[in-house]
Amino acid sequence: MKVKFFSFIGLLISFALLFAALPLAHDYDFLGVFMLLAFTSIIFFSVYAVAENRVDFIIAICLAVPGALIHWIEALDNSFYAQIIDMIFSMLLYCYVSYIILKYIFHTKVVSVNVIYGAVCVYMLFGFIWATAFTILETASPGSFIGLDPAPTHFNYAAIVNYHIKSLFYFSYITLTTLGYGNIAPNTVAASAMAAGEAIVGQLYITILIARLVGLHISQHAE
Repeated sequence: MKVKFFSFIGLLISFALLFAALPLAHDYDFLGVFMLLAFTSIIFFSVYAVAENRVDFIIAICLAVPGALIHWIEALDNSFYAQIIDMIFSMLLYCYVSYIILKYIFHTKVVSVNVIYGAVCVYMLFGFIWATAFTILETASPGSFIGLDPAPTHFNYAAIVNYHIKSLFYFSYITLTTLGYGNIAPNTVAASAMAAGEAIVGQLYITILIARLVGLHISQHAE
């Protein structure tokens, strides 16, 4: 199977830009637009990554379009159900693209720079998947997490989602890496199960991936 090389670089740059903007977004309103552009860029490069295969590309487009439209059409962006639909489709897109990239990584016979970039992209996408799932849970069932600052009462649904997702991105990645500072913690059975699942997947991914890449590297030099 084939994936487009520059999609991995584009994804990594998009991740870096988003993480640079996240800590400052509360204090500088203009960074909200910057974050929206970064999210859109991640969606674009996720679709671009699977564009070599027509079926994969069509499926990725179908998953990407609803979220992209909701992001950019303000009338839809302020609806509770539109926000949930947006996050569900975004999560499905990240899951699907991660699956395609993993197939590429585990079917390749050579450890190339592209394979390494792809492996890093999947790890970053795992954090996005769980951050989106956590935000869906907190939006549908407020109070699922301890340590989240309550959103201002005058916020609409889009603003509430954007307000919480910044903290839940942080929580997702410290859970994925099992760092766990404890300032944000699950407060329900569902939230606890999701957090435990992310920690397990994060550790298994690193263990299995390193074994795979080291095995390939040794076999390359043994031939």
